[in-house]
Amino acid sequence: YRLGRYRLQGWLRIYWLTMTTVVGEQCQEAKAEEVPIDLHCLQDPYWEELLMLLVGCDWDTDGEAEQICGAVFQPRSRGHKMAVWISKGDDEETIIQIGRKIKERLHFPDKIFFHTVEDQKALVRGKDITTGRYVL
Repeated sequence: YRLGRYRLQGWLRIYWLTMTTVVGEQCQEAKAEEVPIDLHCLQDPYWEELLMLLVGCDWDTDGEAEQICGAVFQPRSRGHKMAVWISKGDDEETIIQIGRKIKERLHFPDKIFFHTVEDQKALVRGKDITTGRYVL
């Protein structure tokens, strides 16, 4: 996928469904990161704060800013989700920094777990995730 001059290779996805969060990878051409979060009635403030973080480019390093190439909000009956698209799915340090910054800005109190695409394929659908490769 292309988004402007960036080639989309992944995304941090933020769900709100069960108050657990997960980072995983899923993309046709490359890797992706997902961060599910339970937001319920907080979806508007969370989405607005996430957009302010992205638009304001309030990242600690240029590497983090260069990773971000888009965002989306998806209302769904089984649980809404937000996704932050990133350009590299294999930069562990930057992915963790981005996840921490998002968690900090949204004041999200629960743990966030990271999974690779292979890890995610092995997960049972509809189950709560309580473990991961990296924990934020």
